[in-house]
Amino acid sequence: MTKAFDANADDPASGVNDAFFELRDRAYTLAGSGRYKRWAQIAHALLAEGFLKALITRLNRDELAVMMINRSCVQARAK
Repeated sequence: MTKAFDANADDPASGVNDAFFELRDRAYTLAGSGRYKRWAQIAHALLAEGFLKALITRLNRDELAVMMINRSCVQARAK
């Protein structure tokens, strides 16, 4: 996407948002692997992988996302 069309191109927070979305995507990937039973285990794994604790805390505060990650864990382990 060119800068002319990217509304967040000059926004310093966009880098933080990119990191957050990367964290969230990784959390869903880990949940789908079947190795984890719940979000708390994934949060520890993300921290061990080097993700910022502040970003993990931000995702933890999103109750809907945590519920969906937990459901993904259950579904992946049921396969």
